[in-house]
Amino acid sequence: MHAILSVNAFYVPIGLSMPRDRIDVVLKDCEPRVIIYDAHNRADAEAAASLVGAKLLELSVSRGFIDIEESEVRVPNAGSCSSDSGGYILYTSGSTGQPKGVVISQESILDYVDWSVSYFGVTNRDRILSTAPFHFDMSVFDIFVSLISGATLVIASERECLFPRLLTRKISEQGPTIWKGVSSLFGHMTQLSNLDSDALSSLRILIFAGEKAPTRFLIRWMQALPDAQYFNAYGPTEATGISSCYRIERVPKPDDELPIGTACTNTRIYLFDGDHELTERCAVGEIVIGGPGVALGYWRDSARTAESFVTHIGSRDFGEPVYRTGDLGRMNDDGDLVFVARVDRQIKHQGYRIELDEIESALQSLEGVVAAAVIHVTKQRQSELVGFFEAENTIAQSRVRQLLAERLPLYMVPKELMQLTSIPRTDRGKIDYGALEAQCKT
Repeated sequence: MHAILSVNAFYVPIGLSMPRDRIDVVLKDCEPRVIIYDAHNRADAEAAASLVGAKLLELSVSRGFIDIEESEVRVPNAGSCSSDSGGYILYTSGSTGQPKGVVISQESILDYVDWSVSYFGVTNRDRILSTAPFHFDMSVFDIFVSLISGATLVIASERECLFPRLLTRKISEQGPTIWKGVSSLFGHMTQLSNLDSDALSSLRILIFAGEKAPTRFLIRWMQALPDAQYFNAYGPTEATGISSCYRIERVPKPDDELPIGTACTNTRIYLFDGDHELTERCAVGEIVIGGPGVALGYWRDSARTAESFVTHIGSRDFGEPVYRTGDLGRMNDDGDLVFVARVDRQIKHQGYRIELDEIESALQSLEGVVAAAVIHVTKQRQSELVGFFEAENTIAQSRVRQLLAERLPLYMVPKELMQLTSIPRTDRGKIDYGALEAQCKT
């Protein structure tokens, strides 16, 4: 990553756990000049290179360096998304069923990292626990805050993140002091394992991020590690990392509202109701983000870039591109921002941002399926994806799940699937999601 940035190019992390079809879509969209891999992934790299005509470069510890010519890796001009400074492109779920590449510049990375080091007081004595895969934007904090501050990066394996006992052992053995993790993983630790205060005692800063933090999880952590500092962070992929942050000073009550705080240095946050900017407390509006952390746009998608990255809303001229998040928020009486809900059907699940329409598109693409709908519900205090479908003949749930896993990452495959004779619809012929949610509660 550092080598690629050094020649002012963009890096694109590819998660090999993703379905082959999804990887191919990403490769064809970003058209990499060079594919960097290690010996364990040679077959995957060769398949990718043949698909897009890229040069292969194998990483080797014995070489000690990567020999890349700048002309080999500089990306083609991306129109309105181009930048001379390079950075990275992360692909997120798209409502059309196709992933979209968020283009982040080096300027945005540096702004985010400089704020993080200062705000959290990171030094070269710290050890940062990394539990996010590199194709997930949560990893940007782990990697670059470590590099800039001189802190040590402690990388947890996928297996360690799946089993709380193994992750607890990792923390006990490696002694990380800072952990910025997805809220559901913190919750996973509290549900499947007793929090071992002694084993976790090295942690001095815990940052809940990626999705709404359930208060009951936070309470258990604060009771187990009362001397640690706790933060609730908010920030979409299109704004690099953290846009607002709230320090939690006391153990909350189970029904307390947990704010996402105030804007980070250099970040500007606005609330809009349609074309009107909101200034009064407790009024709900769309969260709009400005500042150097805002992405350059979507890779080779000028239409969606123009829709989400704007310079005007109503009569307001921002004088810079700002990002319309599609998140609803409000300011509480203390002047802190509170996340309310999504404007559209984009949700956060297990820390990943997901377009429900993308799952529906994949479900409806299965042979024999004539209609599909997907909802995000809470059952027994756990968030779940539930899929509904109409089909020409009876299809086993296990078969549908298997086919979806070939098209989607596992975190996007609904835990529960129901075949219906007819999916409920409104009088306008649209899917009645409210009726489906009610059905899940009965």
